[in-house]
Amino acid sequence: MSVQELVEKALIGEHVSVESLIGHLRPLILSSMKRYGGIGGFDEDAYSEGVLIVLESLKEFDKDKGVHYLGFIKVKLKHYFLNRSRKNKNIYSLDAPVDKDEELTYLDTIVDKLVDIPGYCVNKEEVIHIKEAINALTKTQREIIEDYYFNDMTLNDIGIKRNIHLVSVAKIKASALKKLRKKLKYIC
Repeated sequence: MSVQELVEKALIGEHVSVESLIGHLRPLILSSMKRYGGIGGFDEDAYSEGVLIVLESLKEFDKDKGVHYLGFIKVKLKHYFLNRSRKNKNIYSLDAPVDKDEELTYLDTIVDKLVDIPGYCVNKEEVIHIKEAINALTKTQREIIEDYYFNDMTLNDIGIKRNIHLVSVAKIKASALKKLRKKLKYIC
């Protein structure tokens, strides 16, 4: 018996035809569950709800409107399972533990791509070595390097501040840089 004949008999209330129609529509219900509801495997509750949609659709279906029942029920199942999946979406918190036994949260597992931990550690090590090398300079050399590189002063401004000639400031800076290069040669 065709689906259309089963629908016509089910519409007049034949219980055997209703059961047979549900059997014929089982693959459609299962595929709608999987495609639109995101339900993998077999979920008895979802299948039962799909059968209820088929039974309710028999009450709503009007064959005089010229619509085929299979198209009608397919749309009904699609919309039902789409709405069901939207309502049943799980909301996860980033503060929720990954495992019940652990204190590790989902937030802890997210990698921050902006932070370069190995690079940060290397830079931190380099900074320590640079500070040690700067501290090995004489007081005058250290102050001139700090004024020039960290305080953005020109050689002329440094000379005026220290009351020494510009050429002397340039020579002290050059010898300080030479010492720093020698100390930092193996690091950089």
